[in-house]
Amino acid sequence: MPGDLNNDGRVNIEDIMLVANAWRSTDPADIASYDLDGDGDIDIVDIMLVAREWGNSCAVAPWAIDMSGLDTDPAMRDLAAAAGFRWV
Repeated sequence: MPGDLNNDGRVNIEDIMLVANAWRSTDPADIASYDLDGDGDIDIVDIMLVAREWGNSCAVAPWAIDMSGLDTDPAMRDLAAAAGFRWV
């Protein structure tokens, strides 16, 4: 879900704080995770992109199991992520 950076099913202050804590970071891992507009830096625009989704949530079925670590085919994982699946 867009803006749900910690994958807890909700967009809230925790997601904004992840971006804020990475503010101006040059760490490639931070840029990969928190440069939401893809311009190469983590700034106010990235925080605004999360804030725009504030309050959104998605219900996860109580029987859902996180199997993302079990799928080792990178192409399938990319397809699932592009389709918005968090639980595959």
